[in-house]
Amino acid sequence: VKNLSKLYDIALHPNNNGVDMGVTATGLLYNTQIFKEKGFAPPASWWDVLKPEFIQRFVMPPITNSYGLHTLIMFARLSGGGERKIDPGFEVMKKLKQSVISFEPQAGKMSELFQSKEAWIGCWGSGRVYSLADMGFPIEFVYPKEGAIALGVTLNMVKNCKNARLAQEFINFMLEEKSQEVWGKGFMLGPMNKNVKLAPEVAKRVPYGLDQIKKLIKVDWAYINQVRPE
Repeated sequence: VKNLSKLYDIALHPNNNGVDMGVTATGLLYNTQIFKEKGFAPPASWWDVLKPEFIQRFVMPPITNSYGLHTLIMFARLSGGGERKIDPGFEVMKKLKQSVISFEPQAGKMSELFQSKEAWIGCWGSGRVYSLADMGFPIEFVYPKEGAIALGVTLNMVKNCKNARLAQEFINFMLEEKSQEVWGKGFMLGPMNKNVKLAPEVAKRVPYGLDQIKKLIKVDWAYINQVRPE
């Protein structure tokens, strides 16, 4: 897989057991029309979702969902904890729950809550947000100043597979510049190949370029998956 050498470090997995072929970001979204009408400043920080004007106007997926789990972990990190010290995140959730109109697991229902103007602000993935924007809805994604969390789409070989060489050639192909461009344009996945050049209208919708990729936070999935049921 020669294209591994062209990737951002964040794309590489421990022990070389897989690779991120693309990435979306977990951050904030808001209804630009409502914020303009009410004179609200666009959200800039994770802590902005706790503002009193957003009580019963905030929506996020539950923590059984990756986006919701990312939000819990981010608040733990911002409160002196992290993946291995998650209780500070739950303490923030106790405060946040009064603001939450719904811990919504379904993408369609999340969209509905923004379309009906019940929800004004939320936590979600960049790809999800711009899919909603493509429907003509006044919505915008925000990379919070403390950082957004990387949600990678991964490529992995099955252990001891019969067609190992073909599998590696396929992974290598998916990491080529042209393949990465397709995933960026068609599926709003930020390219992991450093050499990919995206058109401006595509680049603004995905995590793109060294400066933005460096601001993404990669959580410790190996540890999370061990303790997630707990």
